[in-house]
Amino acid sequence: MGIAKDEYITGKYRVQAAVDNMALSFLEIKPKFVDRARELFEFECQFFLEDAGDKLLQVVMNKAFTDWVLFESYVFDSSAIQYYLANFCGISDEDRRILEQVDSNQAFGFYRFDGLFEDDVNGNGIVVYNPFAGKRISVHSEESYEIAREGYWNIGTGVSMRVTEVDGGYYAIGQFFAHDRAQFDEGMPNATARICHAYNASMMLPLAMDILNPDGRFSKGRVLRTVDVVEAA
Repeated sequence: MGIAKDEYITGKYRVQAAVDNMALSFLEIKPKFVDRARELFEFECQFFLEDAGDKLLQVVMNKAFTDWVLFESYVFDSSAIQYYLANFCGISDEDRRILEQVDSNQAFGFYRFDGLFEDDVNGNGIVVYNPFAGKRISVHSEESYEIAREGYWNIGTGVSMRVTEVDGGYYAIGQFFAHDRAQFDEGMPNATARICHAYNASMMLPLAMDILNPDGRFSKGRVLRTVDVVEAA
């Protein structure tokens, strides 16, 4: 999270910087809420890989836990973003403006990968198709761009990630996302996404359980990796 805590960050890093600033603020008070958060998380997941013996698996599990706290839980009896905006001092007007938008529309979803795009102003990213909205969108994400480019992702495969709309542009936020090497219509996460959409529920935890739980449906075919956050120049 090296790009956070800089009120002068603009352009392609501004959305991620606002999220990172919030995450760092919660990190500073982590002892006050982490026990309750883990208890609630374990209740929802029915497992927590504390001593799994696989360090990379634990890292990815912690990413899922962090995203759940910041974007899906009600550990603070409200969304984490609402709690942050109401209770923390020193939040810049720009961060507040961005996070209010993030809180109103962010969601974890399953998309069809349609290619890469490059944008020097707002950041590179990937083009995806949202089957539930019936439209293609260009999602700014340097991490997804690099992973897709280096991994030679095939057009038409599935990708699961958290997306938000800020000032008319789309941005990937959060740390947990997954690429399905199967074609979109054949991929198992597609079924999970449709069930969750029918019940108006997030698919992040069901997907994380399928991937990260040693007994999960997708655990045998998973390939885990982590990506360093791009630092601002």
